[in-house]
Amino acid sequence: MPFPLPAIPPTEVLLLSLGLGLGLLLFLAACCGPFLAVVSEWLALSKGSSFYKKAARQLSVMSLSTGSFVFALFAAALAFMLRWQPELLAPPYFYPLLIVAGMACLAELFLLLHVAAWNPGKGAGLFHSWLGLKAWGCASLALFLGVSFARRILHTPPSPADGVPLVEQLLQFFAIPLHSLLIPLMAECLALSCASAGALATLWLLLFRQRQDYGRDYYSFALPYCAKWAMAGTLTALPLGALTYVRAMDIMLPELSHLPSQPLLGLTCALPLIALGLWFAVCKSATPLRHKIGLVTAALCLAAAVTAQVYMLNKMLPSP
Repeated sequence: MPFPLPAIPPTEVLLLSLGLGLGLLLFLAACCGPFLAVVSEWLALSKGSSFYKKAARQLSVMSLSTGSFVFALFAAALAFMLRWQPELLAPPYFYPLLIVAGMACLAELFLLLHVAAWNPGKGAGLFHSWLGLKAWGCASLALFLGVSFARRILHTPPSPADGVPLVEQLLQFFAIPLHSLLIPLMAECLALSCASAGALATLWLLLFRQRQDYGRDYYSFALPYCAKWAMAGTLTALPLGALTYVRAMDIMLPELSHLPSQPLLGLTCALPLIALGLWFAVCKSATPLRHKIGLVTAALCLAAAVTAQVYMLNKMLPSP
């Protein structure tokens, strides 16, 4: 009996999953990039190697470019949402929405200052590191608050209570139950932020090598260095992704949900493993620059894996 091929999902669902997956990866890369840059700066100071300093600089610029693009998309999406749902400008949504937008603006501002305050002639400074960590913290908080805000849109928001302080109302609005699927999903996003920043950094190094050619020795160091960050994030995200899947299985509604097909589940597991193998080959190679195709393929595998997981969770939890 021939093995039945899985049904191809509707084009609009695939495009939506792809857009969400790519947008999430770009945002997570912009979130974690400043943190990796700060770590690289301090490694340059402790190890006395200028290669870490150059890698930190490129990580910062990559984060700013990616973050600016994502910030523009966020602003456009917010304007579109407010046009079609003006009730979001009224209680209980107005102040939470203002906080989410404010955190996104602060993240972009701190990231811009982090890049502008760069001094290649000095080592890692406390103020410069503080700017990078603030950009990372504000972006991560914007992600958490944004997910909480989206959850409240899908569910019934708490009604404003007379006499209750605004701070308590905001805490209640953004609160996420410990049993919620969003808890392991947010933990997975933190790991994926490291993976996406490392993966995108390898592509950034290849893309701008002609403009910023620091020599073959530098790229023999920087490509494996960024690939190791991508590997560390992916290895951490794999068990967290499995935990997210198990949690989704526990709370899915049979009348509204569908179990993912075996090929889709296998693809979600296999693609990160392929990416890990390609990054490992770069780390062990004496000539990392010869692995351009492998680095691009690894980044595409990571993006495809996130897209597959977005689609899978959408099938399991049409109303998470």
